[in-house]
Amino acid sequence: MNTQQHDRIAACQRDINQRPNDPASHNALGAAYFDADDNARARAAYDRAIALDPDNWAAHNAIGHVYYRLDMPKESAVAYERAIAIDPHQEHPYYGLAILLGVKLGKYAEAQSVLERGLGAIPGSAWLTDTMGANHARNGQIQRALEILEASLQKNAGDADARSWVGLLYLQQRRHADCIAVCAGDPAYAASQDGQRMLGYANIHQGETAKAAAHLRAAVALEPDDYEARGALV
Repeated sequence: MNTQQHDRIAACQRDINQRPNDPASHNALGAAYFDADDNARARAAYDRAIALDPDNWAAHNAIGHVYYRLDMPKESAVAYERAIAIDPHQEHPYYGLAILLGVKLGKYAEAQSVLERGLGAIPGSAWLTDTMGANHARNGQIQRALEILEASLQKNAGDADARSWVGLLYLQQRRHADCIAVCAGDPAYAASQDGQRMLGYANIHQGETAKAAAHLRAAVALEPDDYEARGALV
């Protein structure tokens, strides 16, 4: 635990001392512990928030994340479903449940069903739409994934998640020039760590080694722990 995390936890505990029966304060403490990778204390804080307010969708959603991290998928799914039942118009629990099913458990059809439920309750959600595209990609349905994600980009050029996935799928299809075009299509994304790394990969495959190295160095400068970019520089 670093100093910043320690100070954040201490501030949350002081807040709870002043407002011991405030669910939001316990939620905040749970989030602080979760970000510090202290899952046991995060779980305890969220349990306390739920005890104080059983219909607190955010606490149920958050403890779903804790269970996910603790490799307790059944408990995680129950928590996400409880959050959805309390407030079906929140994106977060649909996303969490879909990631649990699709990424952790490989149950792509069930994840798809969850995302369809979410989009039924929250039409036009870019986050859930992009997650649906990603779910198709993980299931090997690349063309369907691209249809969804390219449509998302047409609706919102600033959708960084969709742009990242489209670029990645273009790379997988060896459409390197298209990858460069889509990554460079939004200056903010192109300047990001993810954008610089993607541009580096695409330029490697295009034989543009100098451009590739420049992009990869920029990615590492933005995120020194980007070991994928570092490895590509070797």
